[in-house]
Amino acid sequence: MADPYPIIQALKRIALRMDEAGAMRLGALLGGLAYHLSGFRRRVAAENVSHAIQHIRRRNPSASPGRIVRACFVNLGKNLIEFLRIPLLNDESLFEKIKPCGLERIYRSLERGRGVILFIPHLGNWELLAPFYGATLDRKAVIAFPLKSPRLDELVRSHRSRFGLEIIPKRGALRRAVKLLRRNYVVGFLADQDAGRSGVFIDFLGRPASWERAPVALALRTGAALHISADVRMPDDTHRAIASEPIELVITGDFERDVRLNTEAVVRAVEELICRYPDQWLWIHRRWKTQPQG
Repeated sequence: MADPYPIIQALKRIALRMDEAGAMRLGALLGGLAYHLSGFRRRVAAENVSHAIQHIRRRNPSASPGRIVRACFVNLGKNLIEFLRIPLLNDESLFEKIKPCGLERIYRSLERGRGVILFIPHLGNWELLAPFYGATLDRKAVIAFPLKSPRLDELVRSHRSRFGLEIIPKRGALRRAVKLLRRNYVVGFLADQDAGRSGVFIDFLGRPASWERAPVALALRTGAALHISADVRMPDDTHRAIASEPIELVITGDFERDVRLNTEAVVRAVEELICRYPDQWLWIHRRWKTQPQG
């Protein structure tokens, strides 16, 4: 596959020259084009939504699978353009674009001195949480996997770290995360994608899905507070950075059982967000690819 960096860099040059309204129109156009051209990802999204629609309709009775899939692509197009425009953000424009909702809950958890773990779903424009938390927290980091294209990886890292966010590489990530939590850092995990055979299986929107163990396991091991944090796009293309109350961890003395029980609590919270904002989640990912054996 060809390196996408030249195309992304060209889009960045265009996006940086546009005003906000024009940039969002460009993002919507790109998302619409991707919807029509990305046959495989469109089919993945349609299949995922069709399996989840009954759960979604409990929260949104009029939800339409077709509208959700198309809106998902439009949201992703806007996400790309917003991400490429991060260099335009400053201390004033950042808070015009992104409004806090529950940030004080994280501050209260930090007063305990044991650090905070943020479980971040791929909702809204999750990439905007990097500059937001970079600007609002003193000690902050996120675990991120490297991209295949070195030049694109460097561009993404530079945008994510623009407001001081530490990027923790995949190799040695958990050891580094433990050290940072002991120093009362906030550590983010984008952990709602398929976790493969090493994950813990929890029913998610009506089907078993493999979930990362690390966020809950680290909270249990270190005593760090565990919050759900998500970005939500508003109709005017501003955003809300939502932080939940800390998850009340169940501790029975059986570590594996505790990981499962508390991961299930996280999953239920993520489900609620997705069902509330179904057009803003990453439906194009093969989320249910890994299934329990037997």
